Amino acid sequence: MRSLILFGFIVCSISAFAKDTPDVDCENPQGTYEENYCVELSYKAADDDLNTTYKKVMKNDLTAEQKALLVTAQKSWIKFRDDHCEFATYNARGGTGFAAFLSGCLRDITLERTAELNAILDAPE
Repeated sequence: MRSLILFGFIVCSISAFAKDTPDVDCENPQGTYEENYCVELSYKAADDDLNTTYKKVMKNDLTAEQKALLVTAQKSWIKFRDDHCEFATYNARGGTGFAAFLSGCLRDITLERTAELNAILDAPE
């Protein structure tokens, strides 16, 4: 009997982890969990777009010195982004909305940085 209970527990555990992405309508999130999930998803999409844009800029016709400066600037920007959002969301720590506030801040600043990098790509040479 204990083996059967253990087997049932294992099967339920496996099925609980089988799905990587929950069925969430991010156009209309229901509750804190879904809102946190959706804002995190939007931040990850913004970060992916930033990384793609950064790689395009690095492949642009830049000198070695310009590339080195961009690498340094990007590292500094990442630290700024993280520190700024930690500060901006400080009062929300411990609350149920903290994750959404933090991800939203990270997303918004990431979108701004992507626009800055796109401006470099769009600038006439």
